[in-house]
Amino acid sequence: MPKLRTLSGDDVFATYPSSNSREQNTTLIRKECQAPGKPLGPGDTLMANLNKVMLIGRLTRDPEMKTFANGGKVANMGFAVNNRRKNPDTDEWEDVPVWLDLKAFDRENGRKLADVAERFLYKGAQVYIEGHLVLEEWTGKEDGKKQSKVKVYVDQMQFLEKKNDDAAAAPARTKSKKKAEPVPF
Repeated sequence: MPKLRTLSGDDVFATYPSSNSREQNTTLIRKECQAPGKPLGPGDTLMANLNKVMLIGRLTRDPEMKTFANGGKVANMGFAVNNRRKNPDTDEWEDVPVWLDLKAFDRENGRKLADVAERFLYKGAQVYIEGHLVLEEWTGKEDGKKQSKVKVYVDQMQFLEKKNDDAAAAPARTKSKKKAEPVPF
């Protein structure tokens, strides 16, 4: 663990042991990195924190839309990615699916990811997703027990398949027969 020390009023330095026991590596850490309201002091330990998910996979079902009373929207989606592993019995490589739940929101002052998902995504579509993990907790209606599930909240998405004008290739996401407009990002 690095030891932190303040050498000037604005900067904090982290000192790490080097591979050479007689030397130390010192790294400048700006005060903006610290937790709000908690100044770093001598002997404090800096703990890194990163919550980012990057996935390429396919939707396992069409997006399920939910609209809130305040006008907000969320698209709930099932998503699958594959992990490759070598089967010890057959010595063959095989895909092991990982099933995830995604949520894409319409942001008040930002991207309307739920609207994009509703219009352009469908079961089987291959998508690149960037997001972050969230632990959702609730109390069961039937048994009253506390339950939880980790979900991926979508921050960015990119379609990985070519747009196909053939109506049979993807279900229509709009009620009118108009040609789909380009994605607004």
